[in-house]
Amino acid sequence: MTSIFLNILGQKNLSSSFIYPDKNGINIVLYLILSSLLFIKKFRISFKKVILIYVFAVSAEFAVNLFFSDLPYYVENLIACGFIIIYFVAGLLMIETVWSKLLYVFLITLNYKALINAVKKIVFNSVPEGQIGNQIVISIIGLFLSLAIYILIIKKLKFQIEFWKSEICNISMALFLLFFLFFSSVSGTGFVNQADRIKCALLIIIIALIQAVACYLIDRLLIKDNETELLKQQLRMLNVKISEQEELFKDFENSIKEIKETKHNLRHQLLLIKEYIDTDDKEHLLEYLDKIQYPLSKNIGPALCKNRTANAVISHYVKIAQEESIEVSLNLQLPEVMNICDEDLCVIFGNCLENAVEACRRMKSGQRYIHLSALYKGNFLAITLDNSFDGKIIKKDNTFFSRKREHEEGIGISTIRSVVRKYNGMAEFKYSQNQFETSIFLNCQSNQHSQMTICRTQNTYS
Repeated sequence: MTSIFLNILGQKNLSSSFIYPDKNGINIVLYLILSSLLFIKKFRISFKKVILIYVFAVSAEFAVNLFFSDLPYYVENLIACGFIIIYFVAGLLMIETVWSKLLYVFLITLNYKALINAVKKIVFNSVPEGQIGNQIVISIIGLFLSLAIYILIIKKLKFQIEFWKSEICNISMALFLLFFLFFSSVSGTGFVNQADRIKCALLIIIIALIQAVACYLIDRLLIKDNETELLKQQLRMLNVKISEQEELFKDFENSIKEIKETKHNLRHQLLLIKEYIDTDDKEHLLEYLDKIQYPLSKNIGPALCKNRTANAVISHYVKIAQEESIEVSLNLQLPEVMNICDEDLCVIFGNCLENAVEACRRMKSGQRYIHLSALYKGNFLAITLDNSFDGKIIKKDNTFFSRKREHEEGIGISTIRSVVRKYNGMAEFKYSQNQFETSIFLNCQSNQHSQMTICRTQNTYS
């Protein structure tokens, strides 16, 4: 097996189809067009212009294949590299995304094209290239292979793009590049006998399986990373909730202590009250009544809503906002019991309000405000939050990047979206010149059974 691999790498005509499109199959540009469909909602220009650009690109490559078919192999490689680079740059100009995501998609697309070419080379190596009928058959089979593989990988690519982590995907790009080099070398190799062809076919199967396992592991790493981030957020929000409950408990303890002291001194206070009444001194009487009433309630904050979890988290950030002179307005209609886990409720309200407070902190001028509304009705939860900010946003490909870590997605918004997906809901984030708007809708009924199971499991281990 090793010898056949070395023989493949030693072929003179290896480079003749190293990355250059095979004459019998679908060309490179068509594959890259398919890959760009993952970003179809992110095009910066009209769909009509995109189609015109694609038609021009396909026509240009077809013309090169038609009129320059007998060029030296190194010239063919240079032309092929030129097509890929030009199309990649054009993709960056047309598509609103980060370059690493587009490069990752392009590399995987080219890798699977090279795999298809290698399979066709092994299966149809004995077919004379001059026969038009055989070439048509090869092209049709290549088309079906392309569509089958495209359908299989498109969901994986969508998932990997959505949960993009540069550390994981950058390493995987290097791995897929090695696969691409191998499959490209096979597609440019001529085989002397049937034995070599069988050995190479087995090697292709092994490498293809390794590639499939690599894709699976990348998915699992991204899923685990996303779950870890979500758990960290839930833990942080739970700590906030616990801290708020501890503060409330201390306030209640202090209030009880003050009530006991007041009760102990009640006899003396009643004597003084009687004296004020007897002397008809209403002014001092009212002043004294206010004085002894104040300690009973000064440490007990108002309940913002009936739901204890939401009340604890919202109260925590409202207190922070008020300490920093941020205007806060609330409209909360949340019952005591809702079909949503406390952890998820903490993540939603905690991240929304934390981001809002942080955005207001960054403002050097202008009115700072946070307006929060929440309504729970019929197992549906609707939340809207509007807050002021300084007008500076780092956003690419519908992804908001952290201003603390400019090359990483904001953890708050990504975890909110994760919770929203669990409840088959929707999350929308808009912004104008100085206002950021968050809208969240959760269908608590659709995922009610699974969520209650999760909550019971978590409570068992807590």
